[in-house]
Formats: sequence, structure tokens, C-alpha cells
Amino acid sequence: MPSGLRPGEVWIFNPTSPREAPRKVSMHLEDFRPLGISATNTTSGTRFFVVNQALAGPRVEVFDLFLTTGAITHVATLKHARITSPNSIAATGPSGFYLTNDFFFARRGGAHVLALVAELLTAAPGGSLLHFSLSSEGEVGIGDAQMVSRLAAGNGVTVDTANNLVWAASTTKGVYEFSYDPADPARVGNAKFLRAAVLVDNLMFVAGEVFASGLTSVQRFTESIKNPEATKPGGLTARVLPLLKMREDDVEVLKRKYDIANSALRREEWRWETVFVDDGTFYAGPSTGAVLEGGRYVGVSLLDRGVVVCDEKPVKGRTVVEPENEVKDEL
Repeated sequence: MPSGLRPGEVWIFNPTSPREAPRKVSMHLEDFRPLGISATNTTSGTRFFVVNQALAGPRVEVFDLFLTTGAITHVATLKHARITSPNSIAATGPSGFYLTNDFFFARRGGAHVLALVAELLTAAPGGSLLHFSLSSEGEVGIGDAQMVSRLAAGNGVTVDTANNLVWAASTTKGVYEFSYDPADPARVGNAKFLRAAVLVDNLMFVAGEVFASGLTSVQRFTESIKNPEATKPGGLTARVLPLLKMREDDVEVLKRKYDIANSALRREEWRWETVFVDDGTFYAGPSTGAVLEGGRYVGVSLLDRGVVVCDEKPVKGRTVVEPENEVKDEL
């Protein structure tokens, strides 16, 4: 992270009351550059694991938060030789989490720039998925990080702790799914792969469904970083669907075939249903999003400020479109 950036912040936003101002959480850390964040319930409140791209080196911060009062306690700072370029994080409980490293050559100094470019261009699996377990003896800041899988451009990660499933995103390839042993979450099996038509960023598991968000143009992304006036990249959020059956209903086949999230994918890979899509003119580059219980979509952007909230309707550019009408037009 550039040294000139001011310390980052964490805010609490209530999607059920989107017009209420978010609440800032005082983290009491000077060297704080947050990226991924994940929460899990404890007997006394909520525990947060936060990826910290600190100037002093990558680490994970552990906080206990009382949502009703906003009181927060910094529990631990976790460092490990395997936590090299942390990106996303997903709690498996109060004493453990999955974490992705994005690139092997990231954050290793200017001498490794060419190696990082080569890693990007070749989609080499330089990133990784780890599981970190805090010390069973209860020592603050002590634990062990175990390798789960190598990833190319590791990014989002999410878990279903009820069914012992973990999903990890490779931005250049798609989404990997694993089942894991709850007694030893670093042990995984039954690997599956979901190819994606977008550059997958973050993943969310909400109300029994997995959602992936990502960009549709690398070129626009890089141009918009260099020039704030440039056209921003489009992006979308899509939910994961079951595999199509051999004799699937014609309407379901057409819905999936013409869904932008399935563009350029084969029939057996039509596993996505778009819930939010933007061409870059309304809310560019959604990086995280999901449909909550009740049908409300909530998302945040890599490039735009604020939080987008939609009631049961995806957004296309500046136009709200009823999805069932779109299907009728295709038929």
C-alpha cells in the first residue's frame, strides 16, 4: 500500500434501513489498511476478522464488537509466513478462518514487478487459499496457517458452515468449491470448478445461496484508475445455480442462455443468474453483492462511493428492468 494513504476505516451499515447513516467503528489502530472482512457470532457478541495491508507487513486483525453499543475490543494481530498478500477472508468460527493470498509476487517490492506481470499474463497459480486456526491454548496472536489450495489471482472466499463448504475465487479463471472437514478445515475434498464469464472479485454466501461479483473489462478498469474521467468498467453480481438437467425446461434453458453472466460459456457451464448488472454509467464495478432474505440486493463497488440497494430488481445502466419481462421478450 502507498505510504501516503491515510489509515482505513470500518463502518456498520444496516441494509434494512438504507437511509440511515452508517456508523463508524473506532478501530484504534494507526497502521490500518483494511481489505477483506468477515464476522462470526460469539457468546458475548460478534467477532470480526479483518485483512490489514499494513505498511509494516500483511496481517489479520481480530476484534470483538458489541453491535448494540458499538464498543469494540482489539483481540489480536495475527501474522504468519504464509500470509503474504492477503485479500479476502471468511470466518469458520470464532477461532478460525479461510484466507486468500492473491499473487505470489505482489507486495514484494519494485524488483518483482516484471515477475508479477508474468504471473498475471500466464495466470500462474501464485496465489493460495489458507486456513488459519487460532491457538487452542488461547494465546493472543498465536495460531497456524495451513495451505489448502493454490490459486491463480486468488480473490474472494466464502463459507457455508452448516454444510461444511468453502468457495474461493480465482479472478482469471472462476470459482472453486470444496467440502471441508469441520474438525480440520484445512482438509478439503470433492473439488468442483465453476467457470465465470467475468473477472470474479468477491463472493458472498447468504440465505443458502452463493453470489459472485466481478468486472467485465480489465482495460476500462486500468484506464479508470489512471484517469478518473475515463469510462468506468461494467460489472455484475450473479447467483450460482444448479446444473442444467439433460431434459431441462425450455424457459429455464433460454433464461440461462441469454443471461450476460453466462456469456461465452458452454451449456454445462450455465450456472449463473444475474441479479445486478451495470454498464459502468450508474454504479460501476460492483465488487461485492448479494440478495438478502426478503429479496433486497445490496452491493458495494471497487470504484464508486456508497452502497447500492435495490428491491428485487437488477439494474442495467440507469434503467430498472423487470427480469420476467426480459425473459418474455427473449421468447
